[in-house]
Amino acid sequence: MKHPVTTISAVRSAVDAPVDDVLRALADGDARTVVAFVATRSEVSLDRLAGVVVGASIAGEDQIASPAEHERTEITLHHDMLPRLEDCGFLTYDPDERRVTDADVPEPIVAFLEIDHDADAS
Repeated sequence: MKHPVTTISAVRSAVDAPVDDVLRALADGDARTVVAFVATRSEVSLDRLAGVVVGASIAGEDQIASPAEHERTEITLHHDMLPRLEDCGFLTYDPDERRVTDADVPEPIVAFLEIDHDADAS
């Protein structure tokens, strides 16, 4: 399988945020999961997003996510990760409604994360 090449200059030209902030945000695996998930959806609740992140973090392991782990993930998303991703311009997060809307992931980031826009967006 051929992997796309994304250069720093492609990222720099595609985002308004400082490229170091974008790279720092995407250094976190959970943040990459969030970006990949919201890139194929118009809107998603914080609760569902936390479930996706927790599910991805335990995929392939013989364990079940606890309610406490789900709650910790929601708190991290709400107070840290979603605001950082919003600052990068990847999405809009409404903390009062606890919803992510208007995902706008630039094509160089889509290529880098190998996001399939044709994937089921349910």
